[in-house]
Amino acid sequence: MTKKLFIILMMFLFTLAVFAETAGQSELTSPPNKTGKILLDTIISGFKAAAISGDGGYKTVDELLQLSMVRLRKAKRENTLDSVFYRRYKRILEILKLAIMDFKYDREGILSDFIARQMQSFVYDITGESKDLARTKSRGLGSIAQAVSFELLNLHIYLDTKSNRPELVKKYFKVPPPPPPSKKKKN
Repeated sequence: MTKKLFIILMMFLFTLAVFAETAGQSELTSPPNKTGKILLDTIISGFKAAAISGDGGYKTVDELLQLSMVRLRKAKRENTLDSVFYRRYKRILEILKLAIMDFKYDREGILSDFIARQMQSFVYDITGESKDLARTKSRGLGSIAQAVSFELLNLHIYLDTKSNRPELVKKYFKVPPPPPPSKKKKN
């Protein structure tokens, strides 16, 4: 179990490192949604600290996920998050919780197909890749870590562009005017 958590931590951090420079630049260019950024940073810094210290066991990761959920619910109650961010961030927590579940709690594999379907759906929704995660003992942790990293980046971009959304809609979805009506010929 510890080896599995270490693998997910390392893959997660490797993928985040790829996006670190892009995310840092976007924070400087647009006004951040503080609550959302804090929640995103909680996950990222928590996994980073666990990987650096080597203490990436179930208890450490589970506590990080529980703390994140408490903060997410509090922010929702206080109306400092919109429902889009809430739902997408909560889904990340759900997937990470399923990824760290120890097989000893489901010895007979009662939940294995359910867990695989949820993870396959998440990976497909985020990356567009269709993976058969039910056939692997690792539950496809590499694919899951990559998808979680992509979704965290997507949420950063969502927050960074939220205030500019009306201008972006005008810019990218400008509808050209209809063509002038054609004159009918009289016979």
